[in-house]
Amino acid sequence: MENIPPNQPVILAPNHQNALMDALVILNAIPQRTVFLARGDIFKNPKVAAILRFFRILPIFRIRDGYSELDKNEAIFQQSVETLQNGIPLCLMPEGKQSFARTLYPLVKGMFRIAFRAQEAMPGKEVFIIPVGIDYEDYINPFSALTVRFGKPISVKEYLPIYEENQAKGLNVIREDLWGKIDALIQNIQVEERYEEIFELSKIASSKEKDLVRNLEKRRRITHSLDEKIKNSPALANEIFAKQKEYIALLHHLKLEDTDFSSLNIGKAILKSVGLLLSLPLFLIGWIGNLIPLMALLPIVSKVKDISFKSSFSFVVGMVLFTLYYLILLLIMVFSCNWWAIIGVFSLPLSGHFSYCYAKKWLHNNRLDLRFFILKNKKKEKIENLARLRKELLSLLNA
Repeated sequence: MENIPPNQPVILAPNHQNALMDALVILNAIPQRTVFLARGDIFKNPKVAAILRFFRILPIFRIRDGYSELDKNEAIFQQSVETLQNGIPLCLMPEGKQSFARTLYPLVKGMFRIAFRAQEAMPGKEVFIIPVGIDYEDYINPFSALTVRFGKPISVKEYLPIYEENQAKGLNVIREDLWGKIDALIQNIQVEERYEEIFELSKIASSKEKDLVRNLEKRRRITHSLDEKIKNSPALANEIFAKQKEYIALLHHLKLEDTDFSSLNIGKAILKSVGLLLSLPLFLIGWIGNLIPLMALLPIVSKVKDISFKSSFSFVVGMVLFTLYYLILLLIMVFSCNWWAIIGVFSLPLSGHFSYCYAKKWLHNNRLDLRFFILKNKKKEKIENLARLRKELLSLLNA
């Protein structure tokens, strides 16, 4: 947060991977109210446009929206400059599109045109572009890890002489610099045809790092190294990918998931099983108590064809459904003067959270641990081979 200059006009420039969730991440991380620019095609419906503007979201039009729409950007650019003049942060996704992948695409020029125009309108101030890196452990499932990093600010004023001499050159120089600064904050897989393999390898290599930033940094280093090896040392890269393929195939055959097998302990697995059994009533309370809005949510979300919008759609629709459900229950209990039931209603969000973690994380992981120990006796040779393959793979990756 110390990289955001106080009392200065700032433009936030995050990578864009997860639709509306990216904007919500920024709103959660930044204490000030923020104005966003979003793709213009979602403003076609006047009612939707009115709602979006109410939430401080302005449209920006791209060539794919039609050349006739581009003329509307002039007014939007001016509103954006006025926003910055009023000391309100502006947030644009500089890639100009959503990737739904840990990949940073080339940046479009709209942000930089706004930045230079704002700097020219405020010669006595310094306009800053803040690179922002957003990293999701999981794009869709809730309660997974999220890392937000604010990079060193870019002073637009420093690039102004180049821009005034040659606008195209000025735009390209600042664009390349911002791309590099965002790249330094995220995992950026550039070899598209090896995307899945590189991501899985980076997760294997960083599995012991529980600190989110150190975990991300290790994934970054592995990713950049593998990208380089694919180009310059294809034989070594192919050796790593072949070893990975063998390891993953054996994992799937044994119906296990990657983990540090040397750290698994049968005593801990049994204790966890006992804990899960004892807390089963709490799971049932949370599950049954939240079943009605959940059953209403699931069929609605299943109709969303574009997977990159599932998380955003689930969040917004779920927020409405669960809030209405809790309010209706609360009103019923208040009118019936059942005070214990009122306390129960207030506990539903927490019990729902507990039930989700119970089913999706704790029970799932415990089942895998117990399966590992069963297979360790039944298929000892295959388990030993699995551990050996993982060790060899880690050795190659660490090297």
